[in-house]
Amino acid sequence: MQKLQAKLPEGSIPLILESTEAYDLEIRISRSRKSKLGDFRPKHKELPHRISVNTDLGKEAFLITLLHEIAHMHIWETFQRRVKPHGNEWKQAFIKLLQVATERNLFSIEVSIELLRILKNPTTSILSNANLCLALGIWQNEFSSLCDIPSGSAFSLENKRKFVKGDLRRTRYACRSLSDGKLYLIHKLTPVILEDEHE
Repeated sequence: MQKLQAKLPEGSIPLILESTEAYDLEIRISRSRKSKLGDFRPKHKELPHRISVNTDLGKEAFLITLLHEIAHMHIWETFQRRVKPHGNEWKQAFIKLLQVATERNLFSIEVSIELLRILKNPTTSILSNANLCLALGIWQNEFSSLCDIPSGSAFSLENKRKFVKGDLRRTRYACRSLSDGKLYLIHKLTPVILEDEHE
């Protein structure tokens, strides 16, 4: 718990204990992973529920990710595989945890403002919300934003889809998909991974 406390905003531990004490759970601080910020694995045979969160996240991003995975555990205990992993049941569980966290002032004002804006319909990943990522300062660690890479560059998104950066249209770039050749409008602050080359 001491290691976990060092990764979280001050005052977070009571919320974590309240939301997990009824469960057989192991929380692990993981190495940095570009493919995900955290994950949840349900208990299996003699193994407890397992949650991991990337070690390189800032404290507020770490807490949001941990609450995201705790919400998965809550839903698994009730529904197991009978509902979608990020369906309405999970959204309601995640919203409830985030509301408690914001009410207890566990986040900065900037992050709280952005969280309140997305609580009506939380996304499956905090990386998909540009303003929240900016408030968290999360992109400076692992990702570049689309506006930072040169025009004509090939890049991939978190879901591994690859594109070529095109022209800016207000707040979004017209980008050509390398899989189907279609144009997609992608927000300029979307985190991307620059590819070395493209055909």
